[in-house]
Amino acid sequence: MNEFDKLIYQYRFIVGGVLIAVILTGSGLLVWEKIVQSRQSKNEAMELLEKENEALRQELSGQAKVVAGSEASVVQGESDKININTAALTDLDKIPSVGPVIAQRIIDYRNENGAFKTIEDLKKVKGIGEKTFEKISGSITAGE
Repeated sequence: MNEFDKLIYQYRFIVGGVLIAVILTGSGLLVWEKIVQSRQSKNEAMELLEKENEALRQELSGQAKVVAGSEASVVQGESDKININTAALTDLDKIPSVGPVIAQRIIDYRNENGAFKTIEDLKKVKGIGEKTFEKISGSITAGE
């Protein structure tokens, strides 16, 4: 055995350990790189989804405004009075002194008993007395 072979034989464990450390470090770096890339891809995908969601929200809110505006014009017609026979819950809720509960009662009464013949028939709805009727009579119509 020459000197070189003796040296390799003496330090074989150290050389083997260094080689294993280099291989493990390289593998670890590759795994780390893949993890970082996947996180970046996920972040990019999330940003893209958020942009698409925001665009859809804006589009839908624009459509809702158009629909709400067209419904209001159909319900109110040329006058500013709300037709209690055709108004939706949201329109009835806009009448002064009428909240969502009474608005629902108006709709329920209308569904059970048919259309109001005059606005005075509204007094038959629970929660609408003479005082409330006086407050709202200028804002409503029964299509008379």
